[in-house]
Amino acid sequence: MTIGELARMFNAENKIGCDLHVIPMRGWKRQYFYADTGLKWIPPSPSLRTLRGTLLYPGLEILQNAGVSVGRGTPAPFEEFGAPWILGGELAAELNRRGIPGVRFRAAKFTPETGLYQGELCEGAAVEITDGNAVRSTRMGLEIAAALQKLYPDKFSVEKILPLLGNAATIEKLKNHASPADIISGWAVDLVAFQRVRSKYLLYH
Repeated sequence: MTIGELARMFNAENKIGCDLHVIPMRGWKRQYFYADTGLKWIPPSPSLRTLRGTLLYPGLEILQNAGVSVGRGTPAPFEEFGAPWILGGELAAELNRRGIPGVRFRAAKFTPETGLYQGELCEGAAVEITDGNAVRSTRMGLEIAAALQKLYPDKFSVEKILPLLGNAATIEKLKNHASPADIISGWAVDLVAFQRVRSKYLLYH
């Protein structure tokens, strides 16, 4: 949803009652990536420097609370992630084995200049987008969390991603080694209900 669509939905569903006026865009289609608009990219944050990073951000950001650098303080924030206790080759192989849609992983090493693990050598993985339309960032983040829990149970605590993930039931399922694909399929009923509400506020198709 666009910011305008979300504003319309929040205003009505949360009964805010704001005198809200949303001016629809001309020429925009829902399937567009930002690059399709022809507009100049202006980073909204020092750590969201690229369009690739914005696509991966929602899935990688949840890892931060659990002691994983998401590339802040490096040239490629939200395009790589790691920690001093990770073995990059091992992690990349495990993630590629999972066949996560739209992305591929390669072993990476980096030393953040600021933020988590500042000045420490980290190993981990760089994320390559192979099909932007297939990327589901939340699925990717859950797959990474499941892989870290499997490979580094003494270092990675999946409970710590709860504040940013915001779903305790999902955490419990990850702790019990449910597959991320099965976890997400369990959201189907709630997603259908959300889509029914969402449809009332869409301005674009």
